[in-house]
Amino acid sequence: MKKEYFTSTWLALREPYDFLSRNKNLKKLIRKSDCILDIGSGTGGFGRWCIENDIFFKTMMLLDHDQRLLNNSRIYTAKFCKSKKLVIERISKRKFKVEDPVHNLTYGFETINRDLGLTIDLINNFDVLSMSALIDLLSIKYLSNLFNIINGNKVIAMTLCFNGKVSWNHKNIHDKYIVNEFNKDQQSIKEGELALGYKSIEKVKQLSKKKNFKISIHDSSWKLLSNSHENKKFHMKYLETIYKPLKRNDQVDNEMLEKWFSSKIKLIDNNSLETTVGHNDIIIQT
Repeated sequence: MKKEYFTSTWLALREPYDFLSRNKNLKKLIRKSDCILDIGSGTGGFGRWCIENDIFFKTMMLLDHDQRLLNNSRIYTAKFCKSKKLVIERISKRKFKVEDPVHNLTYGFETINRDLGLTIDLINNFDVLSMSALIDLLSIKYLSNLFNIINGNKVIAMTLCFNGKVSWNHKNIHDKYIVNEFNKDQQSIKEGELALGYKSIEKVKQLSKKKNFKISIHDSSWKLLSNSHENKKFHMKYLETIYKPLKRNDQVDNEMLEKWFSSKIKLIDNNSLETTVGHNDIIIQT
């Protein structure tokens, strides 16, 4: 089960928006002594968000199938530390630590290159499980296995879960069609299994209820603007994540897609488009 098509460039572009959107209720549930497994970690953005928001933890295992993303985790964290007056130290090829002199804390990081489908045996070695922008890519089988095996007294943080809703301040007659087609495309075969797409949120709710886990769901939607060069750049990149997969899909009306995409880009160019991308943060206590 691979977390596909996420490049370091894309993750770096979206990180400021993720920082603003994640729900901070997690701070009440993570302890200084906790060890966290960050599944599908990418370059380690969740760990940096925790440090940014004074969410203290002992260690974090960054697990991803893409070694290139893991290789960038220390580089990106070093840049983050420099801007925050934190101290980073390389321990080995796979390990580094971040020292916070203000709070007299040390955060330990370790990377592990492993397919996401091979994580189940690690889960119960950790106090907290994190998955960021991931569950819509997962299958019923993966989520069911996760909930079946997990022990009690853990926290599961599934943040930035796409909920299938995208809206704009300037309406287009093709908006509903495009979003519906995108949602259908997201529910496709990935690594031989059917990804749930936005329906993953409802599946997680069902599995939590079945296990009598405490679950809370919070809004973590992106609010994309067109009022600066950086905002425009990311806004266009986001629209491409809808446009490109639909362009490859021969079931989609290509003429309608081109008209829709062109109209959105023009609105970004004239500084007027605002896009709300629906995300939810799911926090589970087992």
